[in-house]
Amino acid sequence: NRRMEELYRKKKDYRKAYEFKVKADMFNDSLRSVKVKNNLAEIDFRYRQDTTLLKMDIQLINARDEMARWKTIAYYCVLLLLLFLSASLCWILYRRRKREKQYWIQMATVNRLRMAVVRNRISPHFIFNALNIILPAFRQYDGLDKPIRLLIKVLRGNLFFSEQVAVPLKDEIQLVREYLQLRLLGDPGRIRMIWELPPEIPDTWRIPSMSVQIPVENAVKYAFDPEDEEACIHIRVVEKQDCLFITIEDNGIGFATDTQNGQEEQGTGYGLKILCQTIDILNSRNKNKMNFIIQDRSLLEPGGHGTSVSLVVPLDYTFDL
Repeated sequence: NRRMEELYRKKKDYRKAYEFKVKADMFNDSLRSVKVKNNLAEIDFRYRQDTTLLKMDIQLINARDEMARWKTIAYYCVLLLLLFLSASLCWILYRRRKREKQYWIQMATVNRLRMAVVRNRISPHFIFNALNIILPAFRQYDGLDKPIRLLIKVLRGNLFFSEQVAVPLKDEIQLVREYLQLRLLGDPGRIRMIWELPPEIPDTWRIPSMSVQIPVENAVKYAFDPEDEEACIHIRVVEKQDCLFITIEDNGIGFATDTQNGQEEQGTGYGLKILCQTIDILNSRNKNKMNFIIQDRSLLEPGGHGTSVSLVVPLDYTFDL
């Protein structure tokens, strides 16, 4: 079309030259439009591609920031966990050391009291040895042999039991019977004894040593007036709910009155202190606790008087210190 336009222009045929010029311009505009469209399409494609890459970069940056944030959170969580574990470990060690310290303090107290008891029993021990020596000389006198043998058995039992943490219940009962025979030798009817025991006491039933002897001895010594004609001590042993229930009751002046008269220390002495300390130590090493309670009967029953001592020992209780 451009050549035809030039040709007709040279021929001076301007009408034909104009027609071909229009055609040439029309094709030229079409080509320009196509190029423009192509350029626009290319620009749009590049823009979209750049936008996608930009979004991916932004997402990648955000992901890196999120990962860094979670790493920081995880770091602080691990740090807090380590601090918590360290604090817990320190607390456990502190509590264990405190319990061990308390245990050794209690053991030192018990040993100190035991030594005091041993020192207080040096004289009975000497008498016990002396009686063993002179016993053959008393056999020629009627009525003296049995009381002296009974005294020797009670002294031997007290010396042996005072050094033990726990003893079989039947041995403790036997010691209490022998003590009462010796104590009430001159007047056996002064105190009425009521024994409520099982037909057979198993060897596996164990209790803290002197836990029956001490309350009975205190009742005999301090619970009754000499003129009291209705003096009675009731000893009951019952097994129920996987526990051993032991009760020592008297109808004397009562525990509260005894305390008010200032006789509590005299009535309990070192024996009851050792017993309470030993039970506290044993309870600290057992899941099922032992209970040792001394109460005035006037607080337990209307019109009652006297003292009630109760001991509850689980059958699976361990006496290892």
